[in-house]
Order: sequence, then C-alpha cells, then structure tokens
Amino acid sequence: MKVYYKNLIKAYSGEFDDLIYCYNPRLKCYYARSHSPRRKTAQNQLYADIAKNMKRLSPSPGYRQDLTNYINAYNSMKEYREHPLNNWYNAFTKLMWNMAKTYSLNGIPLTENSTLIDLTTLTREDIIENNLSCRTVKQAIEAGLLPEVPGYEFYNNEI
Repeated sequence: MKVYYKNLIKAYSGEFDDLIYCYNPRLKCYYARSHSPRRKTAQNQLYADIAKNMKRLSPSPGYRQDLTNYINAYNSMKEYREHPLNNWYNAFTKLMWNMAKTYSLNGIPLTENSTLIDLTTLTREDIIENNLSCRTVKQAIEAGLLPEVPGYEFYNNEI
C-alpha cells in the first residue's frame, strides 16, 4: 500500500508497528508492507532454488542494460503504469517464467512429448546451445515473453 505522511518526511524507512516502510526512487513513492516470516514448504524451497539458479546464470552487463532500458520504456507506457517493473531482475524473472510456461528445452512451443525447461537446472550453455528465446531481450519480445515496447529492436546483447 502507498504511504502518505502528514508532515513531509523525506528519508524514513524501516520497521514500525509490524509494517516495513520503503521508498522506491523509480516510482517516487513510499510504500508499506506487512512483515510476514516465510514458512518452510516444498514450494518455497522450489522458488528459492529457481532464484539461486537465475542468479547463477549471471546475465552479461550488456544484457542487464538492455533489460534496464526495456523497463524504462515499459514503465513510460500508459497501459503498463498500473504494474511497473522496478528493476532489471524483475523483468528477467518475468521473462524466464514466461519462457518456462511457453516453450520446451529445444526452443519450440510446448507439446505433449516435449522436454520442459527446468529453471532449477537451466544453464547459460543450455540457453545458447538450444537458441532459447531468452538469449537476447529482442528475441524474448519477439517470442511474446515480454510485452513489446518502442525501440526493442536495439536490445541485441546476449545473455
């Protein structure tokens, strides 16, 4: 939820009354969220393993810059203002999850007999060897993994 202060406070962040207060400079607003400790479940462990593997993929600086340029263009479009992306990693995880839902490991759309993309074990070599659509941001947009933005044709840096 968005936070509004009675007196203008420019630098408050932290915890108070079971809420965590944060400032997002990109959105230029404060927000608060409830502090809830995560329970240990198999599903949470799966998400943790996928997040660790995505970090292990370590996209190149050029790829990261393309994603940063993408989110700047994405957030400036009227139809996406309600659900902005805050950083390049948000766009990267959205791209990877959409790819896992849509495509098989050999880069073609999912069928009954195709091999699923396992985000817990996916490597950079798998992406390059199978020419997966997440190889560049431009390919991801053309494959429909991310919404199209103006100027996406220039996002050619490889992962």
